[in-house]
Amino acid sequence: MLPLTWRRQVGCLAALVPLLLGCGGKASVGGKITYDGKEVDKGFITFYPADDRGTAVGSEVRDGHYSVPEIEPGKKRVLISTQAQPVVVSGSGTEGRRVRLVRPEHAIPADATGNNRTVDIGKGDQALDFELTKLRRQ
Repeated sequence: MLPLTWRRQVGCLAALVPLLLGCGGKASVGGKITYDGKEVDKGFITFYPADDRGTAVGSEVRDGHYSVPEIEPGKKRVLISTQAQPVVVSGSGTEGRRVRLVRPEHAIPADATGNNRTVDIGKGDQALDFELTKLRRQ
């Protein structure tokens, strides 16, 4: 019979093997994001649990691409957004210089077609592209 400490060590090692082999069930996702046919220069993508349980994860969007290296598998609601950028404006006289927030030329609204949609994230590495368009009002 093995000593008690040896059995504990083997038991701990057996418990760690699935995590070391990547069987923990995590996933990664990355891809391309366009808005009205143009790559999104700068923005953010957030994956929210569809059932509102758990933690949201996200990534910066740069030059039309994003990468989320670790995400729990399951149904997610995806929100893609752009932020207003600060621009220095020169004033005249006593006004001096001011900073003004300017919306990007291709700001993505939450109700853009293809935004706020639900996706199913599986285990492992995945590519998931988003082609957003302006919401067409009737």
